[in-house]
Amino acid sequence: MKNPVAAGERSTGPISPALYILTVFTVSRIMVFLAGVRFDAARLGSLHQFIDPQLLKTRLLESLFYLHGQPPLFNLYLGLVLKCFPHTYGYVFHLVHIILGLTMTFAAYRLMTGLGVNTRIAARASALLAANPACILYENWLFYTYMTCSLLCVSAWVLHCWMQSEKKRYGLLFFSLLAGIGLIRSMFHLVWFIGAVGVVLAASRGRWRRTMALALLPLALLMSVYVKNYVLYGEFTTSTWLGMNLFQITGRQMPRNLRLQYIQSGLMSPLALKSTFRRLRIYKPCISMPSKTGEPLLDNPLKTTDAKNLNDLAFIEISKRYYQDSVAAIVHDPPAYAKGIAKAWYLHFVPSTYYLYLHQNRMKILPYIRVYNTLIYGQMNEHFVIDDYDGSPGETVKAIGHLGLFLIVAYGVSLAFGAAQIKRLIRSGDYARSAVIAYMLWTILFVSLTGNSLEVDENNRFRFLIDPFLYILIAYFISNYAQRWINHHHLGTRKTPSR
Repeated sequence: MKNPVAAGERSTGPISPALYILTVFTVSRIMVFLAGVRFDAARLGSLHQFIDPQLLKTRLLESLFYLHGQPPLFNLYLGLVLKCFPHTYGYVFHLVHIILGLTMTFAAYRLMTGLGVNTRIAARASALLAANPACILYENWLFYTYMTCSLLCVSAWVLHCWMQSEKKRYGLLFFSLLAGIGLIRSMFHLVWFIGAVGVVLAASRGRWRRTMALALLPLALLMSVYVKNYVLYGEFTTSTWLGMNLFQITGRQMPRNLRLQYIQSGLMSPLALKSTFRRLRIYKPCISMPSKTGEPLLDNPLKTTDAKNLNDLAFIEISKRYYQDSVAAIVHDPPAYAKGIAKAWYLHFVPSTYYLYLHQNRMKILPYIRVYNTLIYGQMNEHFVIDDYDGSPGETVKAIGHLGLFLIVAYGVSLAFGAAQIKRLIRSGDYARSAVIAYMLWTILFVSLTGNSLEVDENNRFRFLIDPFLYILIAYFISNYAQRWINHHHLGTRKTPSR
């Protein structure tokens, strides 16, 4: 007689898991399209993370070389598509995002089954991920968030393939994906890359030279951008905007009159009274303007679309001033920084569908979003603005209800269960699975800690990057304990004497 547990793992119903997942993905995209959701590439010429489209078309490599506000890879992608498809680029960007979504969904499924998750649970968790309204909304917005999220999920699956097969091509692909992510999103700092290498080294069981050899070229590629920015601008980073980001969570949390006192006493610069990430003319009275370089990306305060150009050379000095003001805020007014961190962690657990640039598409599928966020994330109250919180009991109830309460539980369970599994797997000699789980936990913690310590306001968008890892770990948790219960129940049934 067949083991019912094993049979249950092989069977997922009348259709295969792959067809089931593909059907959910396809039907969900068709339904939201019919509801009016459309791919949004309208901000290609206005978002400050993007190089001026005219420069992307006419001076791509030159502009990428002098780019200092962002890592270069996503702008390279934008430029290549604009050059190759000047009239149909919107369709190409959308197609790429759909492919990224499919790839992420199937990578999550393959990783779950590779970790030992029951096939049915893995298929349903992957389908829930595919149908997540946040995935649908970010998939329909031209920005690097969705690409980064997809590549992170794929990187974990590739790591699992490498650890299981020990084939060098998987190892090289894994480290190349890490470097690619770091060259798309400045949050994924060199420290994150090195930490991921450390995770693999710990699981390599003495084969550290092979691991380092595979990591060397991708690491050198990532390092080249840091070195380039240090040589050109004196900043060892992939983004020179850290000071402006940090001021959002530090100095901006201070009362205006206190900032004014600090300015008068010399603790802060006059920039402390101004908003960050604004047009250059706002800051001109407070800084010494740099000399012209002859490079449009560095000299022009505005793009040809009339949007602000934050890669103007002056913004390096502006960001440095904001960084100094941020340090002063942390040292002399720690409660303001604590307030900013508390706000950041609060926003971290708000469903990712609440984001300014998603609003138009969000309104088209609002009923679906409400149902999904309530049932899956545990959000009980849709309407709440954290800046309006006054500490009253009524506002506190609203604030708590606005959070993804199930999401908070899932986050905690993922970390605790993941850590316990790493310990158990290492004891049993299963270094492959322990390395994959450790990599996911390292990424979850890195994104959460850095994102919520260095910036505030977009923290739920940051968390979206690690959502697939939470789905995977929760599915692993459910499958693990379901398997234990089934085994215990089956064993108990077999031990029961028959009359």
